[in-house]
Amino acid sequence: MPADYTYIGKSVPRLDAPAKASGQARYTGDMELPGMLYARVLRSPIPHGRIVNMDTSKARAIPGVIAVITGKDCPDSPVSTWLNVPKTFDQYILAKDKVRYVGEEVAAVAALDEDTAAQALEMIQVEYEELPAVFQPEEAMKEGAPLIHEAKKNNISARWIQEHGDVNEGFKKAKVIRTDKFKTQSVSHVALEPHVSLASFENGQLTLWSSTQVPFYVSRALSIALKIPEEKIRVIKPFVGGGFGGKTETYGNEFIAAFLALVTGKPVKLSFDREEVFIGTRRRHPMDIEVKTGVDPEGIITACEVRLIADGGAYIGYGLTPLILAYTFVNIPFRIPALKFESYRVFTNLTVSGAQRGFGGVQVRFALEAQLEMIAQELGMDSVELRLKNCIEPEEKLPNNLQIRSCGIKECIQETAKMSGWKEKHGKLPMGRGLGMGCYGFVSGAALHRLEPHIPNSETSIFVRETGSVEVFSGAADVGQGSDNLILQIVGEELGIPLSEIRLVAADTKLTKPDMGSYSSRVTLMAGKATERAAIVVKEKLLEVAAEKLEVGANELVARDGRIYNARHPEYGLTFKEVAQMACSKAGGPVQGVGDYAVEKGTFMSPTFSFGANVVEVEVDLDTGKVKVLNIWGAHDCGRAVNPQAVTGQVEGALGMGLGQALLENMEFRNGQTFQTGLISYKIPTALDIPDIKSVCIPTDDPVGPYGAKEAGEGTALPIVPAIANAIYDAIGIRFFELPISPEKIALALRRVRK
Repeated sequence: MPADYTYIGKSVPRLDAPAKASGQARYTGDMELPGMLYARVLRSPIPHGRIVNMDTSKARAIPGVIAVITGKDCPDSPVSTWLNVPKTFDQYILAKDKVRYVGEEVAAVAALDEDTAAQALEMIQVEYEELPAVFQPEEAMKEGAPLIHEAKKNNISARWIQEHGDVNEGFKKAKVIRTDKFKTQSVSHVALEPHVSLASFENGQLTLWSSTQVPFYVSRALSIALKIPEEKIRVIKPFVGGGFGGKTETYGNEFIAAFLALVTGKPVKLSFDREEVFIGTRRRHPMDIEVKTGVDPEGIITACEVRLIADGGAYIGYGLTPLILAYTFVNIPFRIPALKFESYRVFTNLTVSGAQRGFGGVQVRFALEAQLEMIAQELGMDSVELRLKNCIEPEEKLPNNLQIRSCGIKECIQETAKMSGWKEKHGKLPMGRGLGMGCYGFVSGAALHRLEPHIPNSETSIFVRETGSVEVFSGAADVGQGSDNLILQIVGEELGIPLSEIRLVAADTKLTKPDMGSYSSRVTLMAGKATERAAIVVKEKLLEVAAEKLEVGANELVARDGRIYNARHPEYGLTFKEVAQMACSKAGGPVQGVGDYAVEKGTFMSPTFSFGANVVEVEVDLDTGKVKVLNIWGAHDCGRAVNPQAVTGQVEGALGMGLGQALLENMEFRNGQTFQTGLISYKIPTALDIPDIKSVCIPTDDPVGPYGAKEAGEGTALPIVPAIANAIYDAIGIRFFELPISPEKIALALRRVRK
């Protein structure tokens, strides 16, 4: 990798920062259209029941109410919130005949103002016949349990069972065999911006502005649900205030706003409040995980069995996806020669579970990393040494068909151990102080998900006009992580022009080519690679024209600092604008370059993987059980960091979320109702809870990604939870198998030990 890049590898400030800091950035909630109506949604107050009767007459009679819709008014066919998983069409725009969780949408109102819409909701009378409900996955799996979907034989919504190697033989070789059970909780995304959509239907064209991570999926979902040709639907993603996986499905705010716009012929905005986000969108899948692992006398893993039950909530959502991902993250970053993996996603009468940062990985890494610590202790071996003995290697093909490309997991473990003073501190600090480690491997883009087999994962178009202006069209969705900056840096690097001279149009389904969205840490690798390829096409066309004018070979020219010049004789050159004028004149119009990225056929899960490790130092109050995280050290193999400052931001954000899941966050349900419906009752870390973070990138120059780059936004959420759990054990000698590890649990455990 050249050391003299202008933008690549540089901490280029976010170009959207001034607009956001000054309040000029326009989010969907800030938008208004002439004649706009406001929508509100009536939700089920019971977890399971039949809709016997619904009377909307009083609501319709209120002045200012323009429309009231129920399930009977909506299309008869079910919708899919996530189109890539088979058999996921099991939900309706509004409930038809039956409700399956507290918070399910049963009716909606469009009115001249929000107060009138809210008043109308109170006047809708619904008679329910309550049905037996089931809230625990284990209970839901039992024979005779209440069926949540009568058309199905049981409440198992998906299963994923895999095996490689000889597990029985592997356990025979083991010196230490442990079997442990772990439990993780429901966690909300708590994006700063709740879900909001604005729909307009005019001249046969449906336009939807939405706080989404996946505009092209939303367009397809609306087309199927509303029976409108996709070419007559335009989805635009404005600024988005965070998603973390919670905006990767098409929700009621999109379906209902769009349908009401069709019904009324007027623009309709539907905004969810914080309570609606908690009960009516998605949560992280709670999981019960049983792990049996065998290790030989040298500390080499010989075999592993995992049985996992995920609480999927009332509808299928992502279906198999969390199970396949959990399976993937069991297999990396440590080699498992023999594995039996059995997993189930189960329907319950609770809020639907979905994707959340580190999808499928946070839960299983908590279990496996905690168990590795216990195994190391039984062997009398340092857990860092145990991990290093089992690391997968670069270019290794794993037994489950995962193809590893670059891999810096060993270096990450060694660096975090060195930075934290592991040898000097682990197991040697005073009572109440401890050190813990966690490791991860994560996907850099999803190989499984495309709108159609012939459509690339991502595509970028670049136009250079006669004036020297550059326009970039990318479907990639920046939801706060800074991917727009990444695209601009790549174009600026290849064309050698200031970023301020590049205009980016992104995430608009009418103006940009399809992109699968912002999830599975795919944007840097997939959209970045598509952009790099498009920029190279444009550059080659410009260099060819400049070479003809300068009478040199195109391979002798460099594009940099707004000029195209002879690399050996920089004084001989042309301005970028001069070359653009000549090239456009020759082409008879703008110079265009198109680049795309499609995962190679046969790729399982991801074209490449990121890796990393964290060490955490904690202090436990021995009286109250409160945990204070004192320090976090991290090393992350994200290939080559295109923007180191952006990587740091992603790492720190992921660590903060992981800290919350480890110690604080928990959506508790009673009879199907969660009472944590706001940020007073649902505790998340504040800036005061985030400790000093020392994080480094371990460069591995990945052969797949643009300029050797890989993901850095999600994988870093995986190791922090087990690192905290392991640090608490090191501090007080008590192992916790259930999240969150709250002060109450710790204080109670300490009291038991003292007795």
